[in-house]
Amino acid sequence: MAASGTALLGLTPTFEPVNGGALLPVSVPPSAFAWAAVGVAISIIALLVPSLVAARASAVARRREQARPGRPFAQRYYLDLALAAVAALLLWELQERGTLLQPSPTGGVTSDPLLLASPALLVAAAAALLLRLYPIATRLVARLFGREASAPVVLGLWQVARNPGHSARLALLLALAIAVGTFAASYATTASATFEERARFEAGTGLRAVSTGSADLGQDGAAADALLRERTGVPLASAVLRLPAGPAAAGLSGRTFQALGVNPDDAPLLLWFRDDFAERPLRDLMAALGPPGPLRGIQLPPGTTAISVDVRASSTPNQMTLWARVRDAAGYHQLIEFGTIEPGEWRTLTAPIARTYEGQLPEPLALAGLVITEPGNRFNTLELTIQFDNLVAATAAGAATTLDSFDGPNPGWTPLPARLNLPDRFELAPGDGRPGQVGQLRRAPGQSSELWGLVRAQPFVPLPVIATRSFIDATGLSVGTVGAVSVANVTVPVRVAGEVEAFPTLPSAAGPGIVFNRDQLISWLGLAGSSAPRGFNEAWLEPPAGADVAALEQVLRGEPFRFGLVTDRSRELARLEQNPLISAGGAGILYLAFGALLLLVAVALLVSLWLVVQRRRTEFAVLRSLGLSRGGVARVLALEYTFVAGVGVLAGTVLGRQVAARMLSFLDLDEAGRRAEPSYLLRTDWLLVSGSLAAVGLAFVLALTVAVRLIARTSDAQALRTE
Repeated sequence: MAASGTALLGLTPTFEPVNGGALLPVSVPPSAFAWAAVGVAISIIALLVPSLVAARASAVARRREQARPGRPFAQRYYLDLALAAVAALLLWELQERGTLLQPSPTGGVTSDPLLLASPALLVAAAAALLLRLYPIATRLVARLFGREASAPVVLGLWQVARNPGHSARLALLLALAIAVGTFAASYATTASATFEERARFEAGTGLRAVSTGSADLGQDGAAADALLRERTGVPLASAVLRLPAGPAAAGLSGRTFQALGVNPDDAPLLLWFRDDFAERPLRDLMAALGPPGPLRGIQLPPGTTAISVDVRASSTPNQMTLWARVRDAAGYHQLIEFGTIEPGEWRTLTAPIARTYEGQLPEPLALAGLVITEPGNRFNTLELTIQFDNLVAATAAGAATTLDSFDGPNPGWTPLPARLNLPDRFELAPGDGRPGQVGQLRRAPGQSSELWGLVRAQPFVPLPVIATRSFIDATGLSVGTVGAVSVANVTVPVRVAGEVEAFPTLPSAAGPGIVFNRDQLISWLGLAGSSAPRGFNEAWLEPPAGADVAALEQVLRGEPFRFGLVTDRSRELARLEQNPLISAGGAGILYLAFGALLLLVAVALLVSLWLVVQRRRTEFAVLRSLGLSRGGVARVLALEYTFVAGVGVLAGTVLGRQVAARMLSFLDLDEAGRRAEPSYLLRTDWLLVSGSLAAVGLAFVLALTVAVRLIARTSDAQALRTE
C-alpha cells in the first residue's frame, strides 16, 4: 500500500530490507528529478509572466483597471465553467468506480491517469469558480447587511464589493493554503486510523483463538465461559461458535455464508465496533438476539425414566420412527426412541430414558422436540397426517406428569423447517372420538426428508439474527422478515432482527454474514440436526493491562483447548506503528508544503495591508475629515480582511476535504488490490488546522497593528495636498 501511495506522487522508489525485514526507500530514478525540474520551471514562469505584464502597463491603465476592472479572459469566454464541468464529470466517474485504483489483471493495482488528475482539475475549477462567484457574493452581502449597520461595517462591505479583484486574489491564496493544510491533516490521520481499524476489524477483540482442528469447548456456553476464565485468568472471556452456512432453499447451492454465534451480553464488551457499521449501537443490536441461554423446552420432572405419547397416523408410505429429542444439563441432545409409526388407530408409544453408564444424560432434562425419521430421497404421493395426544413423563416411582394434553387456544409446537416447496403445518383439531383436542401435523405430498417433526413454540423461534448488508442483498430478506438458512447442513429458521454494513471478523470476501445468539444456535443444531453438532470452536478474550499475552497464547494452544491460531490485536497494532511507510513520508512532504504556504500567506497579508494603506491614504484622510476616528478606520480594514479570511477559510476547508476524499480512496484497497475492510473514514486533525489558522490570525493582527500605526503617522492634510 505504501508503494501505491508513492505511485500517486509519480515516483517509483526501490526498496531494500532493513531492521529485520522492514522496507524503506533507498533510491529515486532520474526521471523524478526531471519532473521536479519541470515543476520548478513552471513555477518560475507563473511568477515572472504576470510581473512582466504588470510592468509593461502604464500608470493610467493601471488606475483605469483598478477603478473599472474588466472580466478575465477565462470568465469572458466561460472557460472556467467548462473546466468545472470537466472536473464534475471526472468526479462523477470516480464516485461510480469508488477508488482511483483498480485491481490489475496481472496482479497489484492499476490507475487511470485522467482520474488521477481529477483532484488537480477540481482545485483548478474551484479556483476559477471562486474568482467568478466572489464579486457576486460580495455585492449580495453588501446589500443584505450594508444598510442598517454601523459606518465602519458599511464602508468595509462596500469597499470589498466595489473593488473585489484585490481581495479575491488574497482569498484565493488563503483558500489554496487551507486546502493543502486540510489535505495534509486528513492524509496522516486517515491513513494511520484506517490501518489501525483494519487490524481491529480482523482481530475483532483483544485476543482471538480460532480452531484449526479438533478444538471443542462443548455445547454449554456458560460452562465454556467459566472454563476459559478459570484456565486463562482473564475475567472477560467468551466462547464463540463459527460455522459455514448457505441457502436453505431446495436446489440452491454454490453460495456460501458465514454464521457466527456470540454471547449477546459479552460481545459489546469484547468487540471493536465502529459507529458507521450500523444505525444502532452494538449493544442494542445484541439485545435483539435475546438473552444468553439455550432454547426452551418442556422441563422433565426429576428422575424421569420414560416419556409416552398417543399417536395416530393417516398413512405411512415410508418406514417412519418417532423420537423424543432430549437436552441434558451439559447442553447435549439425545434421541430417545418411541417406536415405529403405524397407520390406523391410536397407539401409545413409550420412549424409555436409559442410562447405560454413570453420568449419562445429567439432569435437569428438557424435552426439546418430537422428531420423525424416515428414509430420504423418496417421493410421497399422499398427504400425511399424524395426530398427537397425552404427552406424559413417568418416573421410577410410578408418578406420571402430563407434559402436554394438546388442549388450549394456541398450539404449543411448531414444525421443523425443511427444504420443501410446501412447509409442514401443525394445528389443534377436534379429537375425533377422544375428549378435548389433539395436535395434528400435516405434510404435503413431495420429497421425503431424513428428519422432520415438531419443536416447542417459543419467542426465539425463528432464531433472531443480525445480518450484513451483503446477506440482505443476496437473500432478499429485510429487517423483520423470516426465512431459512442452512448452517452446518441443518436448516435453521431465521428472523432478521438487525442490519449492519460490516461486522468484525466477518469479511465480505468470505461471503455474506449472519450473527446468532450462540446458545440458541447450538441448541437448534442439536435439536434439528441428524447428528450431534460441533461445540464452541472459538474464544474471545480481552486481557487486562499488563497481562502476559505470550503465556495466554500457550494456555489456549494447550490442553484442554487445543486452539491452532491465536491473534493478538495489540501485536498487530504495534507492528503497524513500526511501519514508517503508512503515513509518515507523504504527510511530511504535505506538512512542509503547508508550512511554506502559510508563510507565503502571512507575507502576502503584510504586504497587502501595507500597499492598501499607501494607496488609500486619501480615502482614509477624507473619512477622518468626515468624523471617522482612527479606530473606525482600523475597523473598516479589519472588516474587509475578516471577510476575505472567512471566504478563504471556508472555501479552503471544503476544497481540502473534497480533494482528500478523492485522493485517499486508495485506502479502500489492500496490498493485493482487493477491496479492504472496513472502508476508510475521512478524518481531519482539526487541532492542526486550527493552530495554523491561529498563526494566520496572529499575522493578520500584527499586520493590522502595523497598518494602524502607519495611518496614525500620516497627516490627513498632507495626504489631501499630495493627492
